[in-house]
Amino acid sequence: MTVLMVILTFIVVISIGVIISKIRDKKLLEAGKTLDPQSHAVFSKNSVFTPKGIYFAQNHSWMQLEKDGSAKVGIDDFLQKIFGVFRINKVASVGQLINKGDEIAEIEINGKTLKIKSPIDGKVISQNHEVIVDSNIIHENPYENGWIVNLAPVNLKENLRSLFIGKDVIDWKNNEVVRFKDFLATLSPTLKPIGVTLYDGGNINEGVVAELDSENFKKFEKDFLSL
Repeated sequence: MTVLMVILTFIVVISIGVIISKIRDKKLLEAGKTLDPQSHAVFSKNSVFTPKGIYFAQNHSWMQLEKDGSAKVGIDDFLQKIFGVFRINKVASVGQLINKGDEIAEIEINGKTLKIKSPIDGKVISQNHEVIVDSNIIHENPYENGWIVNLAPVNLKENLRSLFIGKDVIDWKNNEVVRFKDFLATLSPTLKPIGVTLYDGGNINEGVVAELDSENFKKFEKDFLSL
């Protein structure tokens, strides 16, 4: 009899615990909080990789001068983190003349497309076919094998005036992370939790752009990918 009472008591305690847990989880969801902070990879301004010797534009494209005078162009670590899973639909053609601000690639994220614009003037020498086939290469390291096009620069001296390099890049990147958090804070209450986690001091969820609706997706493009 005593053993039976112990078992029944144990079952009751477990049942109460499960009920309390479900009530707590429901309240967290209604408040828009992330139940499992480990379920999303996150990043902050301290984990955005910024190599030396590379120029950056305000639309988060980068440019690196090669020994032969050509310039490789791609998207930066900040963009690849907030993009998450994406594919490259099209890239500027070899031989095409590109002006600063012209589209060099179209990226598709969760069925929606974004235009990546060139930070400099130039002529397309080559495309990086490897990243067109497998965009995960950009996630591995956007600044090495993750370039998108290689250009023969035109008006380079003038273009360099509007690009960031050195310490200016660090200051600008830090500000961009803060600005992106502010952007997420302007979204509706149901969308806010997808971007900035509440358990880790306000870090940003990787791949958050994929969760934006069409209106905010276009607003993001205008606010962060324009030159």
